[in-house]
Amino acid sequence: MDQVKILWVDDEIDYLKPHIKFLEDKGYIVYTATNSSDAIDMLKKENFDILFLDENMPGMGGLAMLEHARDLNISIPVVMITKHQEEHLMEEALANRITDFLIKPVNPSQILLTLKKVLNEKDILKKKIIDDFQKHRKDPLNEERLKELIGHTPIEVFAGAILGILIAHLVV
Repeated sequence: MDQVKILWVDDEIDYLKPHIKFLEDKGYIVYTATNSSDAIDMLKKENFDILFLDENMPGMGGLAMLEHARDLNISIPVVMITKHQEEHLMEEALANRITDFLIKPVNPSQILLTLKKVLNEKDILKKKIIDDFQKHRKDPLNEERLKELIGHTPIEVFAGAILGILIAHLVV
């Protein structure tokens, strides 16, 4: 298995050094950024498996950074780390497709548990897509199942076709 690469964005990253060391000791590769601009640059250059993102940072905050990343078609599981439990913040974050939340202060075991949960869900989804694709290849006449897998709108059909091609290259 490839090593998991984490990007952790927090303007107070120095306070998180023990957490980062904990994850590195567990075999994870942790990259850090102290602001959203640096994080966006890193996301453009490197493929990460997960993003830990502070909600409240000077300049471009976490939600604005996430929206900017989505505008650039950067797709990555995101765990928002926040000091606030305000409902409107959570709704806005969910609208930006946050995978999970952690409320500060966080402890290393919370981080590890969330990391494993998010990555496990990603692996389960990937396995299901591959299994469903292989099953569909054996039964090409099952149009309803195909629509269920890839959607109904033209963009969903196109995305599904691209996904099918990519999976076919992985499987073969």
